[in-house]
Amino acid sequence: MAGRNVLGGLMIAVWACAASTPGSQGLVTPRVQDVDLRKLPPSPVWAPGGPVREVPDLKRTDIPGQPAVTLGARTLRVVDRSVIVLATDGSRIAGPLAFGSLWPPAAEPCGVDVEWPPTISVDREADRWLIWRSFQPVAGGAIPFCIAVSRTSDPVAGGWWLYDFSLPPNKYDPQQLDISKEAYRLGGKTAERAIQIAFDRQAMLSGKPSSFSVATR
Repeated sequence: MAGRNVLGGLMIAVWACAASTPGSQGLVTPRVQDVDLRKLPPSPVWAPGGPVREVPDLKRTDIPGQPAVTLGARTLRVVDRSVIVLATDGSRIAGPLAFGSLWPPAAEPCGVDVEWPPTISVDREADRWLIWRSFQPVAGGAIPFCIAVSRTSDPVAGGWWLYDFSLPPNKYDPQQLDISKEAYRLGGKTAERAIQIAFDRQAMLSGKPSSFSVATR
């Protein structure tokens, strides 16, 4: 822990966790994904006899719980745990792609396919896309949190910065990432406390090593 202050009952602790050692100090250096998404292998298509799940309707844009997100001439949406990129006319440009396909093969935990879908957000002021997902706690209780930040406004060919954070133990909201000029914020709450994680927005938009701060009360 880099520092701690107590102001008016609010305890603010600065954490900077290395992806390889959950809970340790240090900056997270992003991986770089510069492959055109159309060249990545698509997610396996559901076939009769497979596990029961939602069958993708590639033209539908009103998925309950997680609507399609549009920025400029592109729309991203999640179907059957995978990401699809659509043009303004509804035609499919790329996908369906598993969230883990953005990471190197078998990179743990971000590159491993799981049952929970990722969430798509946009930083409209910066014209950037964010795709993110948290995972089950690892040994010691830390929560792996993987977030891909597009390097340009083009989610297909513009490339991505890939951050793999290790968050303090807590129950985080799997659908809500607040975006402001100062930070990307992820909230959580248990019976004992509320917690807010603030990621370094400017560093992540530039692909620089990033840390995060933790506020609890």
